[in-house]
Formats: sequence, structure tokens, C-alpha cells
Amino acid sequence: MGLGDVYKRQVFQFAASVVILIGAIVVSRQLRLIKSFDLGLDKDQVVTLENNLQIYGQMDAFKQDLLGRPGILAAAYGGQRPIDVGQTIGVDWDGNPESIPARIGYLMADYDFFEVFGMDIVRGRGFSPDFNDAEADTCVVNETAARMFGWEDPIGRTIIWSQPSMDPARLRTRIVGVVKDFYDRSLHSGIRPFMMRVWKPWNSFIFIKVDSPRVSQALAGIEESFRKFAPDYTFDYEFMDDYFARQYADESQQGRLFNVFGGLSLVIAALGLFGLAAYSAERRTKEIGVRKVLGASASGLTTLLTKDYLALAGTALLIAWPAGYYFMSRWLGGFVERTPLSPWVFLAAAAAMLVVVVVAVGSRTLRAARANPVDSLRYE
Repeated sequence: MGLGDVYKRQVFQFAASVVILIGAIVVSRQLRLIKSFDLGLDKDQVVTLENNLQIYGQMDAFKQDLLGRPGILAAAYGGQRPIDVGQTIGVDWDGNPESIPARIGYLMADYDFFEVFGMDIVRGRGFSPDFNDAEADTCVVNETAARMFGWEDPIGRTIIWSQPSMDPARLRTRIVGVVKDFYDRSLHSGIRPFMMRVWKPWNSFIFIKVDSPRVSQALAGIEESFRKFAPDYTFDYEFMDDYFARQYADESQQGRLFNVFGGLSLVIAALGLFGLAAYSAERRTKEIGVRKVLGASASGLTTLLTKDYLALAGTALLIAWPAGYYFMSRWLGGFVERTPLSPWVFLAAAAAMLVVVVVAVGSRTLRAARANPVDSLRYE
């Protein structure tokens, strides 16, 4: 293999390293954005339990027992986790511009659901037993759904479910409130029209807001209540933020892989550069000796011997930057909320590569430049 082929391979290796570094930075930034993003609800310090047959028959009593425990701030039932809602339902309304019902997300909730998740009612009210909301004749919609209906004031207006399997008496529901838009799925999906109703038979989960300084005490109380009301079931709980993190397990794994392979690729590239620099310096031994005899300084010679490798690095960047932008743009395209591909991401990856070049090449060429010129000329 000729020296030209070696240089080409080194360019490719460095370009691949920079692309991987760009990927590591972008994935890390996206995961930080996901972790800190305002979902429109507070998922932290919320304990989730699955409902069961023993609790179903005494849901109100179980909830009151929980609320009497230290460290428990609020509790509510729900049909699904509000950050991972899979169901949609057809709804129709006066003024629907389409000939068929529109599909929207929906969730069965409880009176204190909005309190548990810190969700803001921006118009009207939330659910309340004082208004007989337990009969499922009322609903709360999100802002996106309210805009879709096209009414100047949606409060008090009626929408109709398209659900043949449901009791016909329950198909008509009156809007009593509008909740601030929230992300009911992962950030791979956008905000969609959404509605919530109170309907106890469909409450599959129990959500419990606990006080941060008293988490251990609260968990002990939750377990005691659970064993009291459902002695035949295994007590098993999960924090909502842990479930949220699992929704992005693939992205977290990708981030770890990018970090590992990015580091390994830079180490391999550095070793290759060091060997290439040593070979190049040996081939130019006489030139180095003559230049030193003519008065060239060690720093000047180091710069002279290093500039070719900086040009190599520049060529690698010209390949890596467009490639990195292309691949990471496609990856970020899977999110509706995403970190920007700002210039500093590419500059940071380039800086890391240039440090490797300077350390790997500069250390070897500086040693050659400092050699005694008599020894260099004697080599010839």
C-alpha cells in the first residue's frame, strides 16, 4: 500500500470519527431536551399502581385511605398513563366540516386527575362530584380539540362519541372545561385533539402524587393501603418518570454506543496518525537536518511537518460535516420536538479531532525537530 493510500484511509477514518462524534453530541443534546421538556403535565413523584378486581369494588374507600397516609399529596384513577395513551375515538359535533366523525385521543380520568399531574384548566372547570360528573355526561377537552371544533366558546357545547359498543345514553357528552395542551405520547408524536371523561369501569390505573422529602414514608403507606384492600394481589408500583425514561430506552442506548465508538475511533485514528507521522519524519530526516543547520527553529519545523496533517484533517471535515448533518437530520426527524443542529455541534466535533491531530502528530514531529542535526545528516 502506497503512502497516498495510507493518507486516503486516514482521511476516511477521521471523517468517520467526526460523524460519530457529531452523533454523540446530538443524541446527548436531544436526550437532555427530552428530560427537561415541558410536557404540559408533571410526571415527577407520581407513583403508578395497576387497578385490580379487589380494589374496583371499593375504589373510593381505597383512595380515601391513601389520602390519609403521610407523604401522599393527591390520588386519582385513570384509564391509561397520560404520557402513553394509545386509544382514539370518533367524535362528531355541530359544524363538523367533514362527513365522518374525527378521530381524537381520549382518556378516562378521575376528579383529582388534573391535580395529581399539575395540569392547567385554561377555560371552564375540571371534573367534580358536585356536578355529578361521575355519570360521564361531561368531558374536558384540550386546546387543540377546542380549536378543531371551531366554537368561539366550547363550554357547555355537546359532542357525540362514535362508539357503537357504548351505552347510547353515554354517547353525548357536554364540554365543561378546556385543559392546556399536553403530550399524551412520546415526543415522537405531536399534540393531537384530545378529550377526557369520568367513567369508573375503565379506570385501570391508580396515580398517587407523593411528597419528595417523604417518598419512603409515602411508599410504605401506599403498600399498607394496597395490602389492606387487595390482599390477594402482589404489590407492584412504578414511578411515572421511570416509565417515561423507558419510552426513550433506544435513544439512550444509541447515545451510549455513539460515545463508546466515538472514543474508540479517535484512539484508533490517533494511533494511526502517530505511526504515519513517525514514518513521514523518518523519510524527511535529511531535510530536517539541513533546515536546522540553516537556522530553522524546532517550533518552525514542527509547524512545517504538521501542516500536512492539518490539511488531512480539513479534508476529513469537508466529508464529515455534510454526512453528519444528513444522518442526524434524519434521526432528529423522528421527533416533533428536537434540538437544533447548531454550528457549534460541528465545531465541537472538529475541535476534538484537531486536538487528536495536534497531540498525536505534534508530539512525534516535535521530537524529530529537536533531534541533533549532525545525527540527522549522518543518517544520510
